[in-house]
Amino acid sequence: MRHLLVLATASPKLTPKSCLSAKAAARLLLLLSLLLCSSLNTARAYDEVKAEAVDELMKIMETRKLSGLMAQALTSQLAQMLQKQAGKSLDKAVLDIIYAEAQVIMYEKYILNNKLREIFYKLYDEYYTRDQLLEVLAFYKSPAGKRTLEVGSQISQRSMVLAQEFGATFSEEAQQRIMRKLRDVSEQLEASERTRKAQEGKP
Repeated sequence: MRHLLVLATASPKLTPKSCLSAKAAARLLLLLSLLLCSSLNTARAYDEVKAEAVDELMKIMETRKLSGLMAQALTSQLAQMLQKQAGKSLDKAVLDIIYAEAQVIMYEKYILNNKLREIFYKLYDEYYTRDQLLEVLAFYKSPAGKRTLEVGSQISQRSMVLAQEFGATFSEEAQQRIMRKLRDVSEQLEASERTRKAQEGKP
């Protein structure tokens, strides 16, 4: 825009008509600049809205507990490694020390530096629009959403147990069918190999 204004005021060959065109162009450029600034401000506000929604969702869903679960996983891994090295089971006191330190580490790495929030913001931003995210938030704030949070984990756990119980009723049948299928495939491959050798004239 500055270049247009310089041309409009400094060029001695500009006619009133051309000066008017230059001024009109300058005004148009100014208008476009204002619209661009408005769009950038809207986008910035949009991100802030999504970030606030993610923060609320993380609070509602108690996402911070993930650091504790990760501490448990780390404790299990370290315990297995130390037990393998020592050739014996670890004392409970040792396991308690490992878990306590693992909790501190996970809290420092994921909570204090907002890494967990950064991870979830990136994922929610990737998979949800702002309107969708606000709808999800509104649902979890509703009675049905609160009930879902209360019983969701119980339903998942019980469904796994019930599915495993049902699976046990046909596990032997499934094993037999799979083994039979493997034998059939093996026989087909052997027959195909014999046919190939016969066509090539090999014994």
